[in-house]
Amino acid sequence: MKNLTTLVRNLGLLAAAAALFAPGIAEAQAGPYQYYAVTPCRVYDTRGPSAPFQSAAGNGGGVMSSATIRSFQIRTFCGVPNTATAVSLNLTIVTPTAPGGDLRIAPYPGTFPLVATSAYYQNETISNGAIVPLGGTAAGGGTFTGQDLQVLGAGCGVIGGVFQCTNTFTYHLLIDVTG
Repeated sequence: MKNLTTLVRNLGLLAAAAALFAPGIAEAQAGPYQYYAVTPCRVYDTRGPSAPFQSAAGNGGGVMSSATIRSFQIRTFCGVPNTATAVSLNLTIVTPTAPGGDLRIAPYPGTFPLVATSAYYQNETISNGAIVPLGGTAAGGGTFTGQDLQVLGAGCGVIGGVFQCTNTFTYHLLIDVTG
């Protein structure tokens, strides 16, 4: 009886593992918003437009500067529909020159949060996942026009209601859509 019980338990664990790792179709969740997983897809790579740094958007726009807010279009790339209201992203910071800093991300246009999406140290490559609401608007007929989100790098902030950077640092940014 003990061997039969062990066999049944092991078969149950095997079935659970098979269900967990079996490929399938992502199911929509109930509620006002649905999450749809997508095969990870690189939307932007600021290291350049050519191989091996190609992205779905066609170019990355060059090195990022902490002194500049940069906006990005996400809709229409990597299967993200015009009707998307948020995306699941993996953001990778590559070779930052700041001794330490953070990356903040917000809908475009919009206000940056008080908390960072990622923190990093000089010359470190680090990534972090985030679910980001998208800004921008859809024109008549559902065609999206404009930017979806904006990024702010290290050493910058709004001080006394004015955007200021005490130093200018650079970094590269990879944006991958995961859902």
